[in-house]
Amino acid sequence: MSQVGQLDLLRLRFVDAVRESGCELLRQLRESANSAEKKDRELKGREFTAQLFALKDSHDLAWMQAFNRNPQFSLGIKEAWEKFLNQDVESSRKITRFLAKRCDCLLRETKSAEDLEKEMAKVMVIFRYLDGKDYFEEFYRTDLCKRLLTRKSASDDAEKAMVKQLKDECGQQYTHKMESMFNDVHLSRQTMALFNADSASQEEVAKTGVSFDVATCAAGVWPPSAPTEKLILPPIAETLRQVFSNFYKAKHPGRNLSWISSLGACEVRANFSVNCFGSSSSTSSSSSTSSSSSTSSSSLTSSSSSASPAHAQEQSEEEDSPGSVHARAWPDYLFKVSESQAWILLLFNERDSMTVQEIAEATGFGSDELQRQLLALYVNKATRILLRYKDEHEERYSVNCDFQSKLRCMHVAQIQLTTHPKEEIAKVEARVSQDRDHQIDACVVRIMKAKRELRHSLLVAEVSSQLSFKCDPAMLKKRIEALIHREYLKRDDSDHNIYHYVA
Repeated sequence: MSQVGQLDLLRLRFVDAVRESGCELLRQLRESANSAEKKDRELKGREFTAQLFALKDSHDLAWMQAFNRNPQFSLGIKEAWEKFLNQDVESSRKITRFLAKRCDCLLRETKSAEDLEKEMAKVMVIFRYLDGKDYFEEFYRTDLCKRLLTRKSASDDAEKAMVKQLKDECGQQYTHKMESMFNDVHLSRQTMALFNADSASQEEVAKTGVSFDVATCAAGVWPPSAPTEKLILPPIAETLRQVFSNFYKAKHPGRNLSWISSLGACEVRANFSVNCFGSSSSTSSSSSTSSSSSTSSSSLTSSSSSASPAHAQEQSEEEDSPGSVHARAWPDYLFKVSESQAWILLLFNERDSMTVQEIAEATGFGSDELQRQLLALYVNKATRILLRYKDEHEERYSVNCDFQSKLRCMHVAQIQLTTHPKEEIAKVEARVSQDRDHQIDACVVRIMKAKRELRHSLLVAEVSSQLSFKCDPAMLKKRIEALIHREYLKRDDSDHNIYHYVA
């Protein structure tokens, strides 16, 4: 084609085909989000990213084999991908969530270093085309927080390698908080080593018969979480928290601690048995958890002025309830549950059955959160620890005394319908929007301080060229109005399209 002077025309046709194939994939994404089809027919995030990677591979293969690695065609592919990935704001944000979740899945899986590097390279290729890199950073940091606090990362080296790639691509400021999170984890382990070496604290811990681990993190570095202050804890958990708080505040006077239970991870050992109480006329049976141990992880926050997230683990054992006679007993099972689920299960050491209202009063959970935690404990047949009974007046739960399994260690999954719940997505988007407002304000003030006087169109061009994200003109106009209201800028008396910097 170059010999007949039609190479540019071929390039344009190829770029159009690349863009159309990408737009078709995004159209399928929008339709899957709006459709009411069954879950197995929906376009899931993992499936979408796999199709996105396959589409990129096909375009690269065509470039290498059909066009002999022509640099003009490579530039055309880049322009086409940037255009269709960023043409729709909503779709672009979904793609950033899917890429962040893909990274989360890869870093949780045990893969060879070579396979992991190949998969991460594919993610970084798509990442370079996206304008909303700050959205990716927030979603990635939220998932990184969960991996570090729950110790679900397959490899610390892989985690740091991924952060290094992001740093090389976007600069040190982009990954500053992520690197600080790794540093917090290291310092937290040192703090825990000092706690374990403190004889006074360990004497108090030994009285509870519990193994205990805490991770303390700085509030300004980790994604914000709301402390669950109204949660009613078992006495053992309350004692352990108090012991660690006393130790930590003695080492760091002036710092405040705030415990957060949302990332709690626990291990509960349960022995299911049927207790028979006999008499000359009748017999009755009831079930109880005769021996249990729990390992709880909760999050606490500590900083010199406010709270910071942390992670704690506890393990406790309770003896058989007096007066129980075991007709038959099953082996001990170890359940890996959330902290909230552990506190609910421990209630059944004292009661054969409880209503939802009684559980709520004993734990302090709200209605929606309690239903979510209870659902995980009875809905899955493989880990059905509780049984649910419902009549016209109330909903009641009891221990499943007939529970049996070939496995001795089981994970009770949290009920979570989406990879990123809507509330979490809204919080991330709100944080990104707030950060963007601050960046726009700082950029406008910096430019106007240097120029002293500038026309609106020139100011928009200057700001757009300096920001790391694509700035909507309406958003920029809104921020300029806010700066005028705060008396950083003022309009020219004769021409309102000209701004003056107010010293």
